[in-house]
Amino acid sequence: MRISDPYGRNSISQTSASPEIDPRKARGSSDEKTAQVSSQDRVTLSPEAQEYALAAKLASEDEDARAAKVAELKTQIASGTYKTPSSEDVAGAILRHFRGEA
Repeated sequence: MRISDPYGRNSISQTSASPEIDPRKARGSSDEKTAQVSSQDRVTLSPEAQEYALAAKLASEDEDARAAKVAELKTQIASGTYKTPSSEDVAGAILRHFRGEA
């Protein structure tokens, strides 16, 4: 079995077929007290799905730091000490980024 999202970012593959289980043996009959299943289910995540999971984990761990930064910025804005860069500085930074200089 393979499940993919419409954009092909992640997929799940089934690596083994489910075994046929006799219901009488699974519940335990008078002849046999236990039934054992030898196969195991496994899930394999694509590299994209693994990367997404890591990003989600890091984002949740960074939530406290983000909240502290937001609180600091709110304080600066309320007190009038928050400084914004000039539009020329922002434009220069954007150009440097897209030129690969940053």
